[in-house]
Amino acid sequence: KKKNQMPLANKEVVHLKTGWEKIQTGIQKLKNLLDNPSSKNNENNGENNGNVVEEINAQEFMIHYTTCYDMCTQKPPHDYSEALYKKYKEVFEEYIDSVCIPALKSRSGEFLLRELDLRWKNHDIMVRWMSRFFNYLDRYYIARHSYASLKDVGMTCFRDRVYKTLAGAMKDATLTLIDKEREGEQIDRALVKSIVSIFVQMGSDPNSEPLQAYELDFETPMLNVTAAHYKRQAAVWIEEESCPNYLVLAEGCLDMEKDRVQHYLHPSTEPKLMSKIEHEILAEHETKLLEKEGSGVSWLLNNDRKEDLARLFRLFTRIPNGVDPIAKAFKDHVTERGLELVEMATQSINEEGTVSGKQQALPSTVEQSFVQDIIKCHDKYIAFVSECFNDDVVFQRAFKDAFERFCNKSIGEVTIAELLANFCHSVLKKGGKEKLTDEVIEDHLEKIVKLLAYISDKDLFAEIAKQKLATRLLQDQSASEDLERSLLSKLKQCNGAQFTMKMESMVSDIQMAKENNPKYVEWLKEKSAKNNEPMPKTDMNVTILADGSWPTYTVMAMTLPEELTECVKKYEEFYENTYASRKLTWIFGAGSGVTLNIKFAQKPIEISCSTLQASILLLFREFDSLKVEEICEKMGVGIDDLREELPAIMFSKFKLLKHQPANPDEKKRTINALDVITFNDDFTDKARKIKIPKMSKVDRKKVNEIVDQDRDQTILAAVVRVMKSRKTMKHGDIQLEVVNSLKKLFLPEVKKVKKMIEKAIDQEYIERDPDDKMKFRYLA
Repeated sequence: KKKNQMPLANKEVVHLKTGWEKIQTGIQKLKNLLDNPSSKNNENNGENNGNVVEEINAQEFMIHYTTCYDMCTQKPPHDYSEALYKKYKEVFEEYIDSVCIPALKSRSGEFLLRELDLRWKNHDIMVRWMSRFFNYLDRYYIARHSYASLKDVGMTCFRDRVYKTLAGAMKDATLTLIDKEREGEQIDRALVKSIVSIFVQMGSDPNSEPLQAYELDFETPMLNVTAAHYKRQAAVWIEEESCPNYLVLAEGCLDMEKDRVQHYLHPSTEPKLMSKIEHEILAEHETKLLEKEGSGVSWLLNNDRKEDLARLFRLFTRIPNGVDPIAKAFKDHVTERGLELVEMATQSINEEGTVSGKQQALPSTVEQSFVQDIIKCHDKYIAFVSECFNDDVVFQRAFKDAFERFCNKSIGEVTIAELLANFCHSVLKKGGKEKLTDEVIEDHLEKIVKLLAYISDKDLFAEIAKQKLATRLLQDQSASEDLERSLLSKLKQCNGAQFTMKMESMVSDIQMAKENNPKYVEWLKEKSAKNNEPMPKTDMNVTILADGSWPTYTVMAMTLPEELTECVKKYEEFYENTYASRKLTWIFGAGSGVTLNIKFAQKPIEISCSTLQASILLLFREFDSLKVEEICEKMGVGIDDLREELPAIMFSKFKLLKHQPANPDEKKRTINALDVITFNDDFTDKARKIKIPKMSKVDRKKVNEIVDQDRDQTILAAVVRVMKSRKTMKHGDIQLEVVNSLKKLFLPEVKKVKKMIEKAIDQEYIERDPDDKMKFRYLA
């Protein structure tokens, strides 16, 4: 073996001409295979790579590779690495100049793109096979000298000789195809994708940005052409189409363009392309689109076009601040609708309104329908916010602003806070006109609490609601204690524990009374048994009210009938024995549910009435008729008290008493001191038991006075609290801090805040800074 092996030093030298001729045979075969694809290859859509693999076998490949290897590993001066590197490049230049360029220059439009696609794919195959033949150069010579790789050399040849010559024609032909597709024609998307990939790969020059060629030579012109196209389209649509149709067309275009990017454009183009189209078809025409007569935002809202509104929102979220004009239009529409409801209710005061004394009031039917209309309005438009506008914070704010705008209007002298409190009273009291289930009542209460969030005078609502609650509890008119507690729970959750503290105490007092009254009865039984006395004939239930929680009632030292006086004395004795340290103050004006069995001429009737009404009726056991002033004297009450109690048993359908005015010229139903009151023995009714309704109107003027007094104290407390935490503050900062801390309950007037700051100084909670009269200091 050793004898037959040729030493390396004696190996035959491969000269440049000889070696290159040998390699060139393989290159020529490669060119022939690329230029003349077989029929089999034609079936494969012109892809030549498989054919080349079949025609250039492993033995041929090894001959070309080994020849290159030998020529590069010989000792100088026979190391032909540099010469082979140059010839590698010359092969591409010669092939491109002699074959590719002539073939491409003879074509234009789509034919140019198809030829270019073919030449680019052939070039790519040629680069890969040539790189294999000359692989040894890549591994050693090129790496050692930091030259461009064989693949980069091939790419550079194509870029310099083909791309730079035909880039403009490529761009124009490609844009023409895209434009045809936009007009509805069918195009070869695979071809466009291939051409776009050429633009992308032409930017792979190490000395430039990766997508520089794509962006400069194709993307920028394509974006400009697209903008111009949609500018023309939008100009036609805005004149000819309705708002819903315009939105459908716009959304369709955006979807098609997104699909176009996914099929043959570079992913980086999508945001730029969408931005251009959105600007032309949305941003440029937004105002005109929203205000379109007969199809704009207001029309869509009026006609419940939720799908179109959702599409409108979806589209305009794409552009910066695009939803702001929609939110403003939505706010204006809701405000307008709310003000229409207020105006309709105001007109009803003028047409059907009643005046009680000097107090203006809405008819109960109008009052109920108004609140229900407000609830329906709230339900309708909050559904738009959630279903159409995706609960976007801009629309939530617009919705809130709109409701705050009209919910703080007054209907004549009646505030919406009062109407909400009255509505709660109507659904929570017994014997309403509508028989509502607990579920419906719960739903109504929840919606009232939501509406209350838009009211600035929440403290006014709380005061009226407290008085109405007192009426229901004391007159046993509450439909359900659970529903009462449910309302308080909802109010507490939304407005804090302080808001419902007094009302919760009131409900607790009623519960305590239910527990105490059986104890009183038991005490009476024990006392009667102990003293061997009969049980009192008159039963009495007493409700103990916690001082400070309930509304302020007038305490009258009236003279009760003997039966009631005896009951009062018994209960005072029981209470003194049970709670020695407590003192009772009787509020007879709030008493109700006194049952009298009266024998009228036609039949006996059981009458349930208030304590004062019962006391008045019992006087007529001894007298047939009495003057009003005589009734006042015998009962120890004022004429104003009688004016509140007598109408229910004298002027209503239950005419238990007859009225004879002293002056016949006086207005009907006017009660004066000299008027004569006579028992109506002829009274009768179908029912054997009747309940006299107790007149319990809220005195608006009195409520406002109470609220104003409470506000003064609340503002003063806020001033002290703020100063205690900050120690020193400027006058303007105190005002701002106090207003911000109280605006959830009510909106304090600036002049009241100033007044309470002065009061805090007088009460020595704070003092002025001697050096700065506008600065205040907290006094510990």
